[in-house]
Amino acid sequence: DDARFGRAVTSFGKVSLPLMLGTSAGSGHWPDWGASSQLNLGPGTPHAFWPQGQSAVFPIAEIAAGAALGNAYTASDPDGIYRRVLPFTLLDGRPAPNLALAGFLSVMGPAAVEHEQEELVLTGRDWTRRIPLDDDGRAVLRFSGPAGSYAHYSAAAVVQSDVLLQQGEAPSIDPALFAGKHVLFGFTAPGLFDLRPSPMGGAYSGVEVQATILDNLLSQSFVRPASFGLSCALLVLLPLALAFCLAGRGGVAVQGVVWLAAFAVPPALALFCAYRGIWLPLMPLIAAALTALLGTSLYKHASKERQKRLIEKAFKHYLAPAVVQRIVDSDEDFGLHGEERDITVFFSDIRGFSSFSEKLPPDKLVRLLNRYFTPMTSIIRQYQGTLDKFIGDAIMAFWNAPEEVKGHSAKALRATLAMHDSLDALNPELEAEFGLRLAFGAGLHTGRARVGNMGTEELMDYTVIGDTVNLGSRLEGLCSHYGQRIIMSGECQQACGEGAFVFQRLGKERVKGREQPVDIYTAYSPEQAENVTEELAAAEYALHLYEQREFAQAEQHYVRLLAAYPRNAKLYGVYMERCKRYLVEAPPEDWDGAFTHTSK
Repeated sequence: DDARFGRAVTSFGKVSLPLMLGTSAGSGHWPDWGASSQLNLGPGTPHAFWPQGQSAVFPIAEIAAGAALGNAYTASDPDGIYRRVLPFTLLDGRPAPNLALAGFLSVMGPAAVEHEQEELVLTGRDWTRRIPLDDDGRAVLRFSGPAGSYAHYSAAAVVQSDVLLQQGEAPSIDPALFAGKHVLFGFTAPGLFDLRPSPMGGAYSGVEVQATILDNLLSQSFVRPASFGLSCALLVLLPLALAFCLAGRGGVAVQGVVWLAAFAVPPALALFCAYRGIWLPLMPLIAAALTALLGTSLYKHASKERQKRLIEKAFKHYLAPAVVQRIVDSDEDFGLHGEERDITVFFSDIRGFSSFSEKLPPDKLVRLLNRYFTPMTSIIRQYQGTLDKFIGDAIMAFWNAPEEVKGHSAKALRATLAMHDSLDALNPELEAEFGLRLAFGAGLHTGRARVGNMGTEELMDYTVIGDTVNLGSRLEGLCSHYGQRIIMSGECQQACGEGAFVFQRLGKERVKGREQPVDIYTAYSPEQAENVTEELAAAEYALHLYEQREFAQAEQHYVRLLAAYPRNAKLYGVYMERCKRYLVEAPPEDWDGAFTHTSK
């Protein structure tokens, strides 16, 4: 029977039979009866690149003498999955092709082999096959589907059909089904232990693995490993893109989407590449993405902690502790880099401080200032203001930065009134300890300003700059000129709203450095205004006459105001002098009622 089988194999001429390459069993040399190799290694295919088989078990000579021989052993990947195949292995200096490749060559004819960069080139008499290789010289298989994707026929049914044909009866399997087909004989029954785990499932028969190799050779559909450039680009660009998105100012939802993308995008890319016939390593891509996100998260956390320490350090001396903690705990950007904001700026200055500094020794002067500054700054912080700086005996503060403060103009005015009340209560103690009483003037203005850290990288200060700040300082300077405790701009007065305060209009001023005149006011709390209602009405009427160029009548009203209300003697005296001047020398035709100051 073996002899008859061997003659049939030789007669057909297109049969490949398996040999089993191993490490110990069998022979280390090709048998004398073995057919010549169907592969001719060219000079571009170095022998040292390919694995060397130490021994092989060959089929018996009576059957295999007229057949092509191919290596039936296929190694799995390190994880035990069968995904790749070595096109051939060297034995005794000759290439032993894979069994499926041997079957392919038995039909197509011998081929010359060249190893070009990342692929193996097989060149026959009138055909060429290019097999993409990975770094280990193995071809990545493209599976057609799960087990059973190729047509299966029972060997017993084939034999039975042959017997029926010989008996002149209709066969159960039509021989025409096998015409022009490659036919593989192998075991598929589980009990015969030729099932292999594959990407398509855990029970993929060995003969179907060989069928897949043959299918890839015929259709030239081996999976091509991703190029080094593509792999590097994805390993760099994807993590960078995810890190960039995570590093942005998005909230929790955006961060969740980015983390989800780190797990979803790499598999999606790998599947897309697989669809295009490209093998893209998945785990390195996921690892790179997760590493980038973890690094970015740690960096953001460290930066956030560093920023919190910076904010706490920057504001702990200017704001109430509760406000500082609220800023530190918030994810908002409070403009440490500088930003445009509407603010209310406050300037105050102690009246007659120069004379005090001459009379008191330095240590007493410092104690005096500390006694004065402590309650004043406490009130500023109590009303959500930000202490900017001390300038000698002066205080500069502002509202609505770094934290947004609703109704900041009104809160600034309330704080100013409370500071005057606090100083009135403190003065008896100061007189007893230092022999003097203090008074200060305050200027308030509301407008746009630049807020943020100003200075150098080594030394900086959180402050405000702009015309709004300059005008606030000029208004404070007018307090002594008009004898007022508070002078505020029309913008600040309007922002404070109606009802909460009582305002007295003081006129229009064109302060030094500004072309546009400013409406100026002083303010009273409702309790204070109960005692000055008649005075405010009379002063408003006198100011109306003055602005209508009725200087003689205005002067008479100011004389009466000066006699009735000596508390405002300086204010009414200033307007009396102006009325007298304009009675002698009339103002210009375009006079708008504003007085122009030529000094601060």
